[in-house]
Amino acid sequence: GMLNGSYSEVKPDVISFGILIDTYVSLYKMPAAESVLRTMTSMETVQPDVRIFTSLIRGYAIDNRFEEVKRCFSRLHDANLKSDLVLYNVAICAAKRARNVGAAEAIYDR
Repeated sequence: GMLNGSYSEVKPDVISFGILIDTYVSLYKMPAAESVLRTMTSMETVQPDVRIFTSLIRGYAIDNRFEEVKRCFSRLHDANLKSDLVLYNVAICAAKRARNVGAAEAIYDR
């Protein structure tokens, strides 16, 4: 497929990766989303942006994996990317859906 180089003239960009990650998150397939992220970060030409982290944070929060949410926020910060209101709203809403009020409050307090 496109990600493993079968189409050598076509190089995936952050939008391509974002669509794949968001699709896997929407299907509750976080291992597949994580695999796409690993492929993406192994490439020198493409790195995750705020939208990628927003999708991942939504998936982890829905899955009640708030340690992973924290790790994504740390990676976002380490990459010198700025969180936006959409990212915080996604994380807080997902925590609320997971009935994890403490996690929602911790995200809000960031």
